[in-house]
Amino acid sequence: MLVIRFRTCWLSAPVGRILQEPGKDARVNIQYVGFNVAAASRTYTFRVVDAAVEARQFTVKIQSEAFRSTALKFQDGPEICFSRLKRELEGGNQESRAAKPHLHIGDQDIQEYLQRRRPRKRS
Repeated sequence: MLVIRFRTCWLSAPVGRILQEPGKDARVNIQYVGFNVAAASRTYTFRVVDAAVEARQFTVKIQSEAFRSTALKFQDGPEICFSRLKRELEGGNQESRAAKPHLHIGDQDIQEYLQRRRPRKRS
């Protein structure tokens, strides 16, 4: 099995308000850690830093077939996964703190991402 891991933090941005407790900073940062390549998928790893709780690690998996059968490019991998994790964390209720640590990118996620990134040209 080939495993490639890059360690960078170029996708780091505040998620915004998840839960607001009086007198506490509600900002949360998502940091891109890197990715692993397996035969049938890529798994992207993120570290979520929240002042209210310990830092947590999340993974988001994309099947390799998604890069072959759609307009999704390998360069889009970190961004689509970042968006998926951000959406999961922005649930806006108590369950957002208990977000699943392992997420998957589905067909609907890909279609929504591609429409946001590459809107169709009007004729």
